[in-house]
Amino acid sequence: MKNAAVRKINLFLLLTALFVFAGYAEAARQNFGPFSAVVPPGWQIQIDEDDGIVTFMPGDESAGLSIIWGDMEGTSLRDIAGNVSYVLGGGGPAEDEDGDFSFAFTDEDGREGTAFITRDGRNYIIILKHGDHPQMKDLLDSLE
Repeated sequence: MKNAAVRKINLFLLLTALFVFAGYAEAARQNFGPFSAVVPPGWQIQIDEDDGIVTFMPGDESAGLSIIWGDMEGTSLRDIAGNVSYVLGGGGPAEDEDGDFSFAFTDEDGREGTAFITRDGRNYIIILKHGDHPQMKDLLDSLE
């Protein structure tokens, strides 16, 4: 009888440890092409490798973060930022001291958003943040 109780306790401890480690695994850094991120638990990830797009969305779909990348192919970052702004109906992109661009927009669901356009060597990177969520800052801070 004592052995059965010890086995139940050991099984309980093992299952508890597995659930704890499973939670850590959900928050592990994941690689997505040219960047990596720590995706909050419960967030959905949509990947379109052909077009170089990764979108992160919480389960309640209250917000979203899309990252788009590709080869600049001789196009200026200013032109890319202007085209993205035009497509999203945003204001004219503002250039910062590093030569990166940003602008505000409203998405098709009426959520306010921000676009940030930068380059990494020959590649452009577009970050589109729309809506807000308590875990959005953590996701943005985790981008590498």
